Amino acid sequence: MLRHALAVLVVLSLAPTWAQAQPAPPGPSSAGAQPESVLGTGAMPGGLQVADAAVLPAHRLGMTTLASFGYRQDLLASGHRLRRGAGSLALSYSLTSWLSLGLALDGRYDRHYGIDPSGEDGYVGDSRLHARVAFARGRLRVGAQLGLWVPGKDAPSFAFSATTVELRGLASAQLGLVDLSLNAGFRLDNSAASVDDPERLTLQDQVSLGVSDFHAVTLGARAALPLRRVFVAAELSADRFVGSDAPPATVRGALSAGARLTRSVSLFGYLQLASAADPSAQLMTTGTVPLLPYESRVTLGLGLAARFGGEAAPVVKRQLVVDEGKPTQVDRPKEAALTGLVVDDAGEPLVGAKVTVQTGDRKDTTVTDRGGRFRVDALPLGSAKI
Repeated sequence: MLRHALAVLVVLSLAPTWAQAQPAPPGPSSAGAQPESVLGTGAMPGGLQVADAAVLPAHRLGMTTLASFGYRQDLLASGHRLRRGAGSLALSYSLTSWLSLGLALDGRYDRHYGIDPSGEDGYVGDSRLHARVAFARGRLRVGAQLGLWVPGKDAPSFAFSATTVELRGLASAQLGLVDLSLNAGFRLDNSAASVDDPERLTLQDQVSLGVSDFHAVTLGARAALPLRRVFVAAELSADRFVGSDAPPATVRGALSAGARLTRSVSLFGYLQLASAADPSAQLMTTGTVPLLPYESRVTLGLGLAARFGGEAAPVVKRQLVVDEGKPTQVDRPKEAALTGLVVDDAGEPLVGAKVTVQTGDRKDTTVTDRGGRFRVDALPLGSAKI
């Protein structure tokens, strides 16, 4: 099997590491009460396939480990069964409050049954780089993500002619208690160039390579509900292949949930269902299959997410120095902004708490975000009731 890798072994050996995580420093940016929703995409915020328009706080290191099992039946012929075990180790680091870099080491093991030669297996490993920028304005966040993948022929090696680049636009917004994220992008996929004479491989190897002869438009949507110590999320994503004789799109739906174990470590699990291309038509005509990343119909996964270090958001204060006995002219502001943090009796931030600010006959209402914070702008000057 091409591109043998040690990524799976690295992931499996990493399990004890999460226990050494150190608590992040306290402060508004730590949002310590919330589990990390960093299931995929280089250990940066988001789900399995859909990225959030967000990065970790500046100078924070994120880590995600993942193990999964997938199953697919009748892929190459009636009775053919594909069983896939996969593992991933991803690391990310935020250089600034708006820029993060990520590295993902992915490995998978496929085993085929019900088609000659039955019981054939193989390992494949990949590494991917990600760079993400994200900016927030109120409850709306926008950003972009660049992904780079250079597959190899025989590990350790890189086939630079097979360099694959993906660019996504990201948008996220907090709608009440729900955090909604949308992705749209394009993948310039040259990964099939890493395979010499694929016809010389068995059909089982061809569908397990994970490379593609087709570029793709990528789309995704994700809705996450962060609660005090847990989150639940649902996402839908699709890869629409383009080019001559392009196969039907791959469509995925996933449900995920996570829980905070410590201030720095979260546990999560997921279930993903996929509708992927069926190679049977071309197989009957030409005896070959299209080179595509054939996915499992059903995948179950379990993982850990951790974070290390980072710095709290800076607090900017205005200072006015007045000499005794010398009047100082100060311009009267025309309006005010009110910010705050809502916590429970244990001092943990509350998510989705309703906050009403009453100034005279006017009422402004908002809800706290994932860190328990709220902000109300353009308030009239004077006393207020919260």
